[in-house]
Amino acid sequence: MFSSKFKLTVLTAAAVAVFAPFNVAQATNGYFSSGYGVSAKGMAGAGVALKGQDALSGATNPASMVNVGNRVDVGIAAFNPNRKITASGGGTISNDTYKSSRNWFAIPEFGVNTMLDDDTSLGFVMNANGGMNTAYRGNNPFTNFGSNATATAGVDLGQALLGVTYAKKFGNHSVGITPTLAVQYFSAYGLQAFTGISTFADNVTNKGYDYSAGYGLRAGYQGNLGPLSLGASLQSRMMMQKFDKYKGLFADGGTFDIPASATLGLAYTVPDSGLSLALDYQMIAFSSVDSVGNSGAGALSTCSGDKRLGAKNGCGFGWDDVHVIKIGGTYDVDENLTLRAGGSWNTQSYDNAEILFNIIAPAVVRIHASVGATYDFMDNQAVSFAYTRAFDDSITGGHPNNGAGDVKHQMNQNEIAVGYTYKW
Repeated sequence: MFSSKFKLTVLTAAAVAVFAPFNVAQATNGYFSSGYGVSAKGMAGAGVALKGQDALSGATNPASMVNVGNRVDVGIAAFNPNRKITASGGGTISNDTYKSSRNWFAIPEFGVNTMLDDDTSLGFVMNANGGMNTAYRGNNPFTNFGSNATATAGVDLGQALLGVTYAKKFGNHSVGITPTLAVQYFSAYGLQAFTGISTFADNVTNKGYDYSAGYGLRAGYQGNLGPLSLGASLQSRMMMQKFDKYKGLFADGGTFDIPASATLGLAYTVPDSGLSLALDYQMIAFSSVDSVGNSGAGALSTCSGDKRLGAKNGCGFGWDDVHVIKIGGTYDVDENLTLRAGGSWNTQSYDNAEILFNIIAPAVVRIHASVGATYDFMDNQAVSFAYTRAFDDSITGGHPNNGAGDVKHQMNQNEIAVGYTYKW
């Protein structure tokens, strides 16, 4: 049923995915990637209603895979998040500028698709989430909290999602489903300031890397109504094993599930022009995951009883659900060259009352702009490029344990992605 080429490609992608999700930060909406696949990245992630542009389209909408044909897409992105914390006003956190020294990451992604018949496809997709990665080297913001904090503070979180996509076309409509395996890793260091408010004080910080695996489901729909098309996709909550080494940091003994998300969109293809436009709305349910969504806004003394770090209702990062609007366009200049552009805007992940805990993982960018292109240099091979800029944004607030001082979180991002396509 399957060609040997398809089998080999799937096995290779799966093997690399197991060993290579170890720098998986990307241009982010919260800590979700702004787009999956080089084609989508060139449109700021828009395209849930577009006919699939590459074999990574299944990460945006599994239903799109039935429209991409037989192909494999391999991509890599260089991601540059620039984070800065500025303390002022003479609070507990010393007046200073704290810059994260972890500024460059390489992120691979893979997708392969084969047509079982004219209306049925089977594919494999590996994509990543991340962005919660910091290292304040030699300048720990929490030094004055009366702890024996190490000189460097920070965290490192990465998530890789691997899924097998089955898609089916029914006339002008298509549906797809992707059972998904998720793997993630986490480490934290320099957070000794918080051991006194933890249920498990020995499992808050400096425990090295911990790993967990889990599972979930993606599903999608696309409908082609002439030049107008509709799309919808849903990613279930990924039920993950607990981070046992950090059961004293994350709520419910180290639980860190990957939140659910939903995307709705429209696409319009201008007849006889080569131009297609896409509009997406996405919701990411960060608040539903206790370790991310539980508030940490009050004084540290309020993180007591069942709100101690690591407890079932333990204090967290206070993240809200993130809502994203994405707009993108793709234009076929000729049979070999396609140009893309897009932009997105998202709501803030957290408000200025949650300023303290989020020092270790600031995520405040809201506006992205992208450009991209694909060039078919042979009948069955192509190269693609995308650049995304997340514009500088900031949030400033105080905290009861920082006295009269204010803390400003500031961030911008750059991402350059390149990809290679082989079709058969």
